[in-house]
Amino acid sequence: MRIVVQDRRTNAYLTGEAKWIRQVDAARRFNTSLEALRFCVARELKNMDVLVCYSGAKSNLRLPLC
Repeated sequence: MRIVVQDRRTNAYLTGEAKWIRQVDAARRFNTSLEALRFCVARELKNMDVLVCYSGAKSNLRLPLC
């Protein structure tokens, strides 16, 4: 399982260096969805989604953030 943050407007993923990229494989991984949420709130990031990606799954769980 992989938990990442995605910008809803650009579909880019957050990296460990706080940059944005298109490849989910290079995205920063969070240990929990709560950790990802706290990260976004602390940095006042808007229009973000937390994605919970399961290996082998046809789709991901998308948790929209305000």
